[in-house]
Amino acid sequence: MLESLNEWLMSITNAPPLYLPAFGISQAIDILIVAVLLYFVIRWIRRTQAWVLLKGIGFILAVALAAQIFDLVTVQWIVNNAIGIGLVVIVILFQPELLHRFR
Repeated sequence: MLESLNEWLMSITNAPPLYLPAFGISQAIDILIVAVLLYFVIRWIRRTQAWVLLKGIGFILAVALAAQIFDLVTVQWIVNNAIGIGLVVIVILFQPELLHRFR
């Protein structure tokens, strides 16, 4: 099937053949493990204060990216310092959840 897909793609374009790695049972198990882990992480995030925090981190990263693209030196300095302080704030905010997890 992969050969026919490559032939079809090459017949309609001048693109080089696709490199599609072999897909076996170990790759399926690997994908399943990652999917289950992501499911539990997202479920945990939505049950705790982490969801709000995650949205805030996403906003800060978006601001940092915009500051990098537009070369906004002062905003970059503020974001870099906020990230350092933010790590301490995360530990303080999640202290009850962390204590509960590690007991």
